[in-house]
Amino acid sequence: MMHTTKLGHPSRFISSLSWLFSSRMGIIKHSIWSKEHVIRGIEKMCNSEILLPLERTLDIYEFGVYRGETTVLIEHLLYGYQFTYKNLWGFDAFEGLPQETENDNFHKKGDFKHPDGGIENFERVKNYFSSYENVTIVRGWIPETFKDFTESKLCFVHLDLDLYEGYKYTLDFVWPRLVSGGIIALDDYAAPTCAGAKKATDEFVELHGLTVIDHYYIIKE
Repeated sequence: MMHTTKLGHPSRFISSLSWLFSSRMGIIKHSIWSKEHVIRGIEKMCNSEILLPLERTLDIYEFGVYRGETTVLIEHLLYGYQFTYKNLWGFDAFEGLPQETENDNFHKKGDFKHPDGGIENFERVKNYFSSYENVTIVRGWIPETFKDFTESKLCFVHLDLDLYEGYKYTLDFVWPRLVSGGIIALDDYAAPTCAGAKKATDEFVELHGLTVIDHYYIIKE
């Protein structure tokens, strides 16, 4: 049986979060309106007849946590849809972006580094999620951080990495671990400042005979 959604239009979801996040509603509102791909991707996943029988066995990954707003959004969407996952892992170096390549057109090394510094922002985000039973924040660079996560089975992956190499390495890593019906949400695919992310995604979908749906996500058949 499919879950019955309580969320509907994003404006209703904003209201539904007010009692949970009264102190962070400004941040959450911005995150919701700029993350339609996450909302729609989670909605599809939580209404998937393929994935529902596998609840409690599947992990969720987010790459590019930054300050944690989208991690919060993902967790509370899952809560709203009553989808029980195994673990939600959030990955970030917390040192800003790595070195760009010739495939990237705008963002540079160090972009998005928190003004308070990497370790301070990591500790702040990690501590914020410490009360969440199944949410863990992991600090490290891609692809080195992958070595401890080779056994995961994934149902949802959110990519917010901005640059070509981050997308290339991560798509190659998560794809064989994504179960049938699993979804990859693409934060940067349609962003004019993230040409490298689009190029890496286009190369990946061409190689695997896939389609990017609505500029937002990929579904594994």
